[in-house]
Amino acid sequence: MMSIESLYPVVISAVFPLVLGLLIGAIVKSALKYLLGVLAVLAVAPYFGYEKLPKMGEFIDMAREGFGLGKDFYGFLPIHSGFFVVGAAIGFWKA
Repeated sequence: MMSIESLYPVVISAVFPLVLGLLIGAIVKSALKYLLGVLAVLAVAPYFGYEKLPKMGEFIDMAREGFGLGKDFYGFLPIHSGFFVVGAAIGFWKA
């Protein structure tokens, strides 16, 4: 008969990617909402006379630089874990 202590590594290896996926999914959904809002403001602002805002091309270049910085975290995420994918989907859907 297996003891409870022998199940700790199995439970931790399943729960950690799930919780991490929930957090990442919620963060991605929130970031996409804010990005959509910023893009809408940048698209409408020139019509109201604001000319000192960055143009859309400049904004896209800044976003590309930001996404380039995120590549360092890509190796840390357990994206090949089914628990992570399920957690990310739930986090994205429920956030």
